[in-house]
Amino acid sequence: MKTDSKIAIGISSVLIAIGVFLFVWILPFLFIWLSFGMNLSNVESLPYLKKAVQYSIFKTQKLYTLETIIPTLLVLNKNEEAISYYETYEKLNPSNEDIDTKATKTLVTYAYIRTKNYDKALEIAKDTNNLYQQAKIYIEIDELEKAKETVEKIFSTKTQSKLPYLYVAQIQLKEGYPNSAHNSIDKLLKINPKHVDALETKARIFEVQGNKTQAEIHYLKAKQIKDERNKKLGIEY
Repeated sequence: MKTDSKIAIGISSVLIAIGVFLFVWILPFLFIWLSFGMNLSNVESLPYLKKAVQYSIFKTQKLYTLETIIPTLLVLNKNEEAISYYETYEKLNPSNEDIDTKATKTLVTYAYIRTKNYDKALEIAKDTNNLYQQAKIYIEIDELEKAKETVEKIFSTKTQSKLPYLYVAQIQLKEGYPNSAHNSIDKLLKINPKHVDALETKARIFEVQGNKTQAEIHYLKAKQIKDERNKKLGIEY
């Protein structure tokens, strides 16, 4: 074989290899672009995001695509799937070296809370130093003293947010002080009358007080807001 032929074959092989590499590298990101660049609903975009994860063969690709699919799964309330993808993410990223790790951990904590895996949820919430999630978890598992300590820590940060009053109200309700719980939750509802958790907490307070009419009104308000939000997010049930 002539030298020129060998060179030509070598160059062709290199170019083919580069082309294959570029295709393999770009393919997952193409699926992500399709999911977000075509004005699709969350339901419609999910299959493209799953393909993005499926066709990611490099670590950087895989981490990025997993970080991208987890929020969509959480919006769609597919908590078990979100956890499954996160477990893959955790194995790939044991040293937390990826820059978006904290955001991903913060989001997936809600999946663990929703599935009542409180041990794992608390582990991550502590790892990310998320006091709000820690307070929520402590209330759900009835560790009210720890919940109160955590809420005090939140207030000590001089936060301007009224969200901690949601936890204060829930603690007061569990401790048997519905009147105090009313006052606390109203501090949040006054500035955010469409806060779903606050409306549902308000409904539970009315239930405890035996006011079924107001309880139903507040549950209905919360449901209507959730339904409107789900419609905007393209969630189908």
